[in-house]
Amino acid sequence: MRLLIGAAALALLFAAPAAQAQTTSSNCSDFAPVPTLPDGATADREAIEAGNAQYTAWGQARLAKLQLCRAEIEALRAQLLTFEQSYNSTNGELNSVVTAWQAEVLEFNERGASAGRRISRSGRAN
Repeated sequence: MRLLIGAAALALLFAAPAAQAQTTSSNCSDFAPVPTLPDGATADREAIEAGNAQYTAWGQARLAKLQLCRAEIEALRAQLLTFEQSYNSTNGELNSVVTAWQAEVLEFNERGASAGRRISRSGRAN
């Protein structure tokens, strides 16, 4: 049992860096900084019009990038769901095999000395 748990832990450790590498996204990071807006109390018409142009361009770019980010998030959610289903299925299979093996070892050990050496539930001979 310890060997199976150890092997599963190693598999998770090696899989974690690969999963992290897949989740980096240029669409959900490195957003353009917020523009410096003119002070409406002191700015003249030219400054306000320039500020409006800067604000409009920044806002449109920000919204477009946010939409791409949202699409990536949804794709990652779908991928995560697939990973979770695979994990749950494989973990269920592991639990079934462990339970079956423990039952076989118990049955073997109940036969006593006529079967030879006893086996611990972890699979080691006693």
